[in-house]
Amino acid sequence: MDEYTRSLEEKARRKADAACTGRRGWSHTKLKAIAYVLLGIGVASNTLVPALFGQPTEDNFSALTMSVVCTAIGWVAIPMFAWFLYSGFKYTHNVLYYWLRLVLLAVICEVPYDMINYGQPIDWQSQNPVWALVIALSALILVHSFRQYSRPVEICLTVIVLLVAVVWTMVFKVGVTESLMMTGLLVLGTTMIFYYLDGRENLMMGTAGVFSAMFLAVPAVGIVLLHFRRENDVIDRPKHRWTHYLGYVVYPAMLLFGMLVAM
Repeated sequence: MDEYTRSLEEKARRKADAACTGRRGWSHTKLKAIAYVLLGIGVASNTLVPALFGQPTEDNFSALTMSVVCTAIGWVAIPMFAWFLYSGFKYTHNVLYYWLRLVLLAVICEVPYDMINYGQPIDWQSQNPVWALVIALSALILVHSFRQYSRPVEICLTVIVLLVAVVWTMVFKVGVTESLMMTGLLVLGTTMIFYYLDGRENLMMGTAGVFSAMFLAVPAVGIVLLHFRRENDVIDRPKHRWTHYLGYVVYPAMLLFGMLVAM
């Protein structure tokens, strides 16, 4: 079978998927691209904005406005990455390797994240948001493993794990930005909503939207974007396999570039 024939069959399969859902939504790849653009704008709030407009202070209102707007735009991507995390958990062939990759990514991102936000290599005021994904995935793995037990035991263990995860995100201030956005809690909460309500689209997205709106309303826009996804877009098709690893390069590159600009 030549490449052209293979591409025609791939297009036919995509059309069949769209017909099954009754709509032609955004693909997983397109949503990821949108999320990374939003994330990059968020990073620019502490890097490019000060470099181009000066430090965002009360005396420099234009820079302050630009910084706030860019930060808020970046928040839109938070629940989107929670969905990507859950999708990765759902389709990955090896969840342990997935977890280890996220841990490695979090470690790599910590120094440039602290340099951008606090001007020093190590700072405990806040940890980079990749740790929120690590904590949420850890909780997801454990909660899923509890399904082998009786219902009462499963509920008790799940409550304990989620409480520990919440405490962990709050103590280490995972992904806290501007002392307002608790990224760790938002990622953890939306990930669990996706896990428990998967298959009930309107209820899942409605619940996730309400929960996200509790975090300064802006992240709820990300849920709206997710609602228009292509439901049957299987993310592990060979053609799009490279997108699985895009974030392992893009986000550190954003932080490294931002750190160099901010220095």
